[in-house]
Amino acid sequence: MTDEVNQITATDAGNALSLDEEILRLSKLSRVEYQRERNGVAKRLGIRVTILDAEIAARQPKAENKSGQGREIKWVERKPWDEPVEGAVLIDDIISFFRRYVIMSEPDLMSVALWVLASYAFEEFFIFPRLLIKSPEKGCGKSTLLDLISCLVRKRMVASNTTAAPLFRIIEQQQPTVLLDEADAYLRKNEEAGLIVNAGHKKDGAVFRCVGDDHEPRAFNVFCPMVIAGIGNQRDTIEDRSIIVNMKRKMRDEVTEPFRTDKPGNAEILARRCARWVDDARNRLGSADPTIPKGVYNRAADNWRPLLAIAETLGGTMQERARVIAVTKTAEASAGENYGTTLLADIRTLFVENQRRPLPSDGIVLCLRSRDDRPWGDMGGGTGLTTHKLASLLKPFGISPQQIKFGKFNQRGYRAEQFTDAWDRYLEPLPPIPTFIKMPMPPADPAQSATSLPSNQINSFDGNETATVDEEVAVPDEVTH
Repeated sequence: MTDEVNQITATDAGNALSLDEEILRLSKLSRVEYQRERNGVAKRLGIRVTILDAEIAARQPKAENKSGQGREIKWVERKPWDEPVEGAVLIDDIISFFRRYVIMSEPDLMSVALWVLASYAFEEFFIFPRLLIKSPEKGCGKSTLLDLISCLVRKRMVASNTTAAPLFRIIEQQQPTVLLDEADAYLRKNEEAGLIVNAGHKKDGAVFRCVGDDHEPRAFNVFCPMVIAGIGNQRDTIEDRSIIVNMKRKMRDEVTEPFRTDKPGNAEILARRCARWVDDARNRLGSADPTIPKGVYNRAADNWRPLLAIAETLGGTMQERARVIAVTKTAEASAGENYGTTLLADIRTLFVENQRRPLPSDGIVLCLRSRDDRPWGDMGGGTGLTTHKLASLLKPFGISPQQIKFGKFNQRGYRAEQFTDAWDRYLEPLPPIPTFIKMPMPPADPAQSATSLPSNQINSFDGNETATVDEEVAVPDEVTH
């Protein structure tokens, strides 16, 4: 019984039996009958209705898949292996296990193996990265990899759909390893679940809810290891907190074995060996402070620190292997960043090539769309970059087009000084370029679009243009990609 009911029993021992009998009687009533009596009984017994409800619930049998009420969640705990485990051999065995069933690059195999091992010691780290499994299309093995990982991690919770309400409560109670499949179908649109995924990246990550009839504010800790699998990109905030694994469909001459979760082979042994190695190495992991390699910085450094700590503790060649992979994976992630930073870098190149002279919007668009190695030609569903989209993409950086005089015409354009703050904040320093390429001038008629500009009407700068700023041009808030 609760403390409040115990206090009543202690102060009125003569009524203890009748109190117990009353609660037992109420627990046998139907829901409708109980609702009719609960307020009156609680008042007569001198306790709050919420206390009475808790007592009744404690007396009633747990529903087990009855009347559509679902079933109790069963958690799989890994019993540590009986003998000490050689860590480097364990990592190689995990990689071999994955390689049997899915097609992955060597850096991705190593990354996943380190993450699986680190997940057993996640509470030793202040930040623990999400493992994001991405594929361009279905049939690339992302769900198979998720199944393989689920057979190796501690206290797994696998879901192909969930909402925020059960997710944060389960994490608070159990701190499981959460594995979310088909994330492209629901996580992008589920703002609350996405916020929980983001908050759980750090040890002090929490969400707040009001609980009970008194609406008492309570904090729910949501820090736990999490694997997310889906087709295409996830929210930028999720990708920024993740070690990203890119799956690819196997070719006709590539051979893998089919994987069955009911017959997982040596997965249980590998999982137990993981548990044993982490148990033996936990003290060293808690004090580990691995050196972060050059090129891995900011959020990427936070994400890789637990995996590099594992590699450092493993010793031997593992540390150097992990450092090289961290640099490689960080470079891959940087290449796939959102349009904003890529646009800043490309415009910086244009300004450098044109000796930092003011550039017209039409000219910038024309040059960017001509690059085959960038998304500017086919972004926005194939329509390509326009001057309006250019202005919208730059607006979050505090950069707006201005009316600038190019020769005899006033046109929208940009000055290099407008970009200085954004370049310093979001881009790495650029070494000087010794040669300069002149940029095409916009059409003589400002109303003519750069997208339809004939090549024989493109003129070069002659170095005599004057540029004056008349006014800033308002840009709508929405961005059309």
